Amino acid sequence: MENKNMLIWNNNSHIDPKYTKRATMNGQQITSFSLQSVILMATQQFGPIGKGWGYEVEMERKDEGAIIQAGATLENGDVIPQIKEITHTLTIRLWYVLDGEKYTLPVQAGHTPYLMGTKYGPKHDNEYYKKSLADAIKKSLSMLGFGADIFLGLMDDQNYTAMLESERMLKEQAELSGRIEEFTEDVKRKITAYSANNLIHSLNAKFSSDQQEIQHKCRKLGLTPTGYIQKITEAYETQKQKITEGK
Repeated sequence: MENKNMLIWNNNSHIDPKYTKRATMNGQQITSFSLQSVILMATQQFGPIGKGWGYEVEMERKDEGAIIQAGATLENGDVIPQIKEITHTLTIRLWYVLDGEKYTLPVQAGHTPYLMGTKYGPKHDNEYYKKSLADAIKKSLSMLGFGADIFLGLMDDQNYTAMLESERMLKEQAELSGRIEEFTEDVKRKITAYSANNLIHSLNAKFSSDQQEIQHKCRKLGLTPTGYIQKITEAYETQKQKITEGK
């Protein structure tokens, strides 16, 4: 029996690999994931942002760090100002609604270099606010288990990722099988409908429409349309002959 305390965690610990990418941070290879992917997961779990979950910004500040450009006075009297690196910090308090009750998480902070030194000189990051907010949201949701596989380092384990890929392929195959079965039943219903159509112009229009739809769906499902087209053609021709003979 599944532990009720782990339901949210287990539902969201795994992030689809298509939303992840490898990145280098402080010389180390890590797996990163997009903010939009966890927003999608939170929406699936709790509902639309602002209704089922959301956040409030608690505080925002910029902190100075190491000197990246030393100050100096030139011979002509011009002054080169001292410049320090600046880090932007944003703190939020995330909330969510579960079974009609609102819960609030502890404050989490997001950090982004706002002004940094490069080999070309000091550089500003114009997207610092968005990055700090994304960092804070991801950290907050991680406390509920969102993306736990990544934070636990499991996505860096080749055996684990291979197992996930195998599970994904099996799931896709099962879903494809279900869609093919549904499509086959739909074709059967189309065939049955021909016998109830007694207007030649309506019959012709249906036949043309059915052919196009079957060809389109077969392309999406990776099927050959020939057999399906043959079956509706037989039903069409049979009903067309009945209508003609009845005139």
